[in-house]
Amino acid sequence: MIKGHKATDTNENRRSPLGVLSIASLTLANGADNVGVYLPFFAVSRAYLWAILTVYAFLVGVWCYAGRWFGNHDAVLRTLDRYGHKIVPLVFVALGLYILAAS
Repeated sequence: MIKGHKATDTNENRRSPLGVLSIASLTLANGADNVGVYLPFFAVSRAYLWAILTVYAFLVGVWCYAGRWFGNHDAVLRTLDRYGHKIVPLVFVALGLYILAAS
């Protein structure tokens, strides 16, 4: 290695367009089902459109704040790192059973 040269600094500072494109594609793909649900809803009834969009925007902010808050706490991160691979499937199964029972 060349003296005074840090290979990790140059690699960390590079931004890959492929990385940004893949994140944008993943976000769009995950949101496509929302478009399929909300588009007919808004086409039929626009009476409370501004109220719905305001509440939606507010709750997106709440989720982002909650994610940042949880992500900055070592106890939460250690717990998720240790047990996350077991917790996540249980949460999804419980959510699915709840949806089936409520239908």
